Amino acid sequence: MRIIIGIVLLVAAGMLIFLMRTRPQVTQTNVVQKIDLSGDISMEQMTCNACGAPFSKDSLDVRDGAVFVDCEHCGATYQFEEEIKW
Repeated sequence: MRIIIGIVLLVAAGMLIFLMRTRPQVTQTNVVQKIDLSGDISMEQMTCNACGAPFSKDSLDVRDGAVFVDCEHCGATYQFEEEIKW
């Protein structure tokens, strides 16, 4: 009885290996995140808190669901926080 169970399990393992090798390859998906700031904000108004240099569109980055600002001039990095409007 144990020999029959062993043969059945070996056949099942062989089938699983065969199915894993013949499945189609998964293609890589690119995710694009867009930052939508509320209110009337333009990039010309945003400046670095450390050196006062204006930001470009490449200065903003989304990491872990939060907006971070990377200054291209002085290298300062901090989280962008929007002030309460009420």
